Amino acid sequence: MSSRKEIQNSISRLETKIQMEKARLSEHRHYFDRLLNNKYLLIASLVPVFLAGWHEARIVKPGKSKFKRFVRFILMTTLAHVRNSNLLKSK
Repeated sequence: MSSRKEIQNSISRLETKIQMEKARLSEHRHYFDRLLNNKYLLIASLVPVFLAGWHEARIVKPGKSKFKRFVRFILMTTLAHVRNSNLLKSK
């Protein structure tokens, strides 16, 4: 019997996690839909990030994977900027 109760508890915990992830996914979809619908905000967010990444990539010492490091830096900087910007959060 205890095994059955453990399985039921495990299933209920998993269902709770699934519901939380669905809610989070819905929130993220809404956020990116708003971002993509507002082209000026998207451009205003990405241009400074791109310029900063381009400048940093020029400073980096030459190596084998210069382009790869540049792309990686751009993506990480963009992601950090989008996470920290409060422009799109609903009020």
